[in-house]
Amino acid sequence: VVKQLDLGAPKVFLATGTQFADALTGSVLAAKNGGPILLVQRYKVPNEVKELLAEGSINEYYILGGTGAIDDTAANSLLN
Repeated sequence: VVKQLDLGAPKVFLATGTQFADALTGSVLAAKNGGPILLVQRYKVPNEVKELLAEGSINEYYILGGTGAIDDTAANSLLN
């Protein structure tokens, strides 16, 4: 959806679909910064999200909910 709607932004926000409060409150921050919210799993980041981050147009990403929502291993996989 990010690609199809040309929502490219230098910042993106990551949240889980199961911790809706993080995504809901984070949506205000994302909108204020003109960035999309990308949904990930607690212990795994989907390949589509990794590919989008690897394209190079995104300079920063923020994890909504911290390690209580998204595990360190999943977060660290974004660095590779």
